[in-house]
Amino acid sequence: MSKTAKIIVGVVVVVLVVWGVVASKKNTQPNVIKIGVVAPLTGGGAVFGNAVVAALKIAEADTTHTKNTYKLVIEDDGTNPAQAASAAQKLINIDKVSAIISMTSGTGNAIAPIADAAKVLQICTCTDTRVGYGKYNYTNLVMADDEGVAYAQEAKRRGIKTVAMLSQNHSGINALVDGIKAGLAKEGIQVVLDSKFEGTNRDFKTIVSKAKSIKADTYFVAAYPPALDILGKDLKDAGVKPISGSATFGLSADPAIFEGSWTTDGSATHEFMARFEKEFP
Repeated sequence: MSKTAKIIVGVVVVVLVVWGVVASKKNTQPNVIKIGVVAPLTGGGAVFGNAVVAALKIAEADTTHTKNTYKLVIEDDGTNPAQAASAAQKLINIDKVSAIISMTSGTGNAIAPIADAAKVLQICTCTDTRVGYGKYNYTNLVMADDEGVAYAQEAKRRGIKTVAMLSQNHSGINALVDGIKAGLAKEGIQVVLDSKFEGTNRDFKTIVSKAKSIKADTYFVAAYPPALDILGKDLKDAGVKPISGSATFGLSADPAIFEGSWTTDGSATHEFMARFEKEFP
């Protein structure tokens, strides 16, 4: 199951809880509870950002018979922390939202001090727990250590002894990678390469060449598009395999690149996924 599906389920549950918590907070319109959404509708996180917004709309529709009226106010952060901070300021100062749902660690960290200072609840679907500081900021996602256990157990089941790790230097991905490495260590699986690259990188020739020379049992890849897809294609073209991942391939703009790879992830209820796929095929 993709990270998108996992985040969707988490966000829907969180939003319903948030609406109950903030229902009594004053708004500019009586009985109208505004929930701000700062999502990556464009940029590297757009694939899951748009999916999460779609899921939030399902949650919004489910509240039509509740005591209060709930309204989503959606802003695009462009997968950019500066743009996310600007969006949060707009939601708080102009739209007068009672809470903000955000996504990705970079943008969540940018919003956290703004929400905390304004005493507006922020819940970020991200892996970097540093977002959850203060009284008003929280994270909601399967923890990196849990992801690491799932990945390591699957690697052990497949008889893997060595792993080469290729990952983007990003706070959330770094947390995921640390969780994966901890899980692998517990299973006695050796990390033979830990190569990091910046999200702006578009030339992976050197990284791919080094990875190929390692001859690991599997090559763990974690990044955001477009770097994710460029690296994935370069590895595939170079015959580097098998590629594996945890909670990231669902972000790919071209999933065919990772055909034949394996990944581990959290779970979602079959009922919700069936409903989501029906409403947003």
